Amino acid sequence: MGNKSACKVVGIGSIKLKLEDGTMKILSKIIHVPELERKLISLGMLEEVGCSYKAEKDTLKVIKGSLIIMKGTRDHGIYLLNGQAVTRMAAIVVQASSKVNMWHQRVGHVSLKGMQVLDTQCMLGGDKISDLEFCEHCVYGKMHRVKFSTGKYCSKEIMEHIHSDL
Repeated sequence: MGNKSACKVVGIGSIKLKLEDGTMKILSKIIHVPELERKLISLGMLEEVGCSYKAEKDTLKVIKGSLIIMKGTRDHGIYLLNGQAVTRMAAIVVQASSKVNMWHQRVGHVSLKGMQVLDTQCMLGGDKISDLEFCEHCVYGKMHRVKFSTGKYCSKEIMEHIHSDL
């Protein structure tokens, strides 16, 4: 958080928004943090899905392509969404396997056995540790470089290995 404190994330899911013009938008991969007084929309995350934004005259516009998909009005230094949430985030569930993989990545791609040791020491937040999904990063990290042949080369002519830049 901005004050260097931590809050517990209880889930990740989607939320449906009804905007001021009556259109409905769904935001995915929303992190649910019940302790926050205000629900925030990350402009950085919107950029990752191809949106841009422009602020002028106390109005923030979120744009995708040539279409304005959301607007917000500035109030006391914060842009408030012109619209409201239609669905609540009560039904958000994070699958156990995705939590295991999240921990696998957080602790430096440690093996399942290593994660089970951390779990017995209660260092993974009490999440149930089960099988790991395939991790492409682990495979690339374990790859060995290709060896070149080390066979000896025998010269067949006099001065065959001499090189000059002249």
